[in-house]
Amino acid sequence: MRGGSFKISILLPNFVIRILDKFLEKLGNYLQLNIKYYIKNAFYLTFANMVSAIFGLLLSVSFARFLPKEVYGQYSYVMSIFGVLAFFTLPGVNTAIIQAVARGYGRVFVEGIKIRFRWSILGSIVMLAIGVYYFLDNSEEIGKCLIASSLFFPAYYVTDTVYAYLVGRKEFDKVARYQVLVQVVSVSLTIFIIYFSKDLLVIILTYMLISSVIKLNFLLKFKDVESKKFDKSSISFGRHLTLMNIFSNLQTYFDRLVIGIFLGFADLASYTIALGFSEQVKSLSSVVSTLIFPRLSEMDETTAIFELKRRLPKYMFIFGIISGVLITLSPHIILFLFSEKYNDSVLYSQLLLFSIFVAQPALILNKAYFPSQRKIMELYVIRVSQPIVEILSICIFVYIFGVFGVVISKLLSRIYITILSIYFFYIK
Repeated sequence: MRGGSFKISILLPNFVIRILDKFLEKLGNYLQLNIKYYIKNAFYLTFANMVSAIFGLLLSVSFARFLPKEVYGQYSYVMSIFGVLAFFTLPGVNTAIIQAVARGYGRVFVEGIKIRFRWSILGSIVMLAIGVYYFLDNSEEIGKCLIASSLFFPAYYVTDTVYAYLVGRKEFDKVARYQVLVQVVSVSLTIFIIYFSKDLLVIILTYMLISSVIKLNFLLKFKDVESKKFDKSSISFGRHLTLMNIFSNLQTYFDRLVIGIFLGFADLASYTIALGFSEQVKSLSSVVSTLIFPRLSEMDETTAIFELKRRLPKYMFIFGIISGVLITLSPHIILFLFSEKYNDSVLYSQLLLFSIFVAQPALILNKAYFPSQRKIMELYVIRVSQPIVEILSICIFVYIFGVFGVVISKLLSRIYITILSIYFFYIK
């Protein structure tokens, strides 16, 4: 294909490529859509997500097959604490960088890295303090993992900024290549350590160190950006996004923290398997939102609304088919991969898969439309209220129903956020 085709020339004859090129051009003209852009970049991002899903699955299988459930639960618990503290790295700045770079303000990338690194130092200190607490509170394994991980906290998260810069430039092929390399190398070495060492501290440090080093190498390639244009409001916007996501970030890991603290690490391992299965499906929607976010950033509000209203119902239909197939197959897949000791994960995974389908409109609107149009008020309401609903629900239902109560809470909160997002988009 000409002008931005993805590289399949080694797989197809030239005349087939020319025919396909003309067909896509005519189809794009008919749909009034740059279809080459979406097919090409969807291919890159979908491939990266598939590789990530496969290696994430291999990592989970390795934990399930080679280690006791309690160890897998401890790993999930430590990584959840890590995720909660990611707030200190100002993750909202990444979204602001995407929007700014898409509009030609490349210098925001450099300034964003600086401010994210400064704040991440505070996160390292907090993690160190939590690790010392656990170590002195007779939870030595958890404490050692947190204390050691605090050293890599800034590098592990701040280096993700390179992905935001590349998305803003619409260089999705590089995003895919970088993500694939990081996932393949870091997970492969971690699985090796799981099999031969079985030491939780070594396992966690291996994953974090390898990931950080590779991403840092990528980041340094773009330290001298071409554009010197800077938009001060972008950093402020990034702070707003981070602030409004405080509860959302806590919500992401609150379920695992509650299960680990009150129900035990074995229950947490079963829940983690079910959650991981559904989260891989959730990543499909991230491909769509990642693709359309820079596009919507270039549109005025009226055009963006028109485009989304036309395409959202079709997307929901396709995703519904995918979800239905996976809900049907999930019992067989989970038992085959993780063995009978994770039988209790089956029902959890089916309910979580259904909840992901319910949440699709909200995921697209909240990750693409509202940020692209800087709908700060709507984003604050959505990203603050939904986590509160879910966290309160978990606190109530986990006491009554255990792990099943956590799953029901996530379903209810996703129904709530979908209704609220649709209200803001279609009605208000």
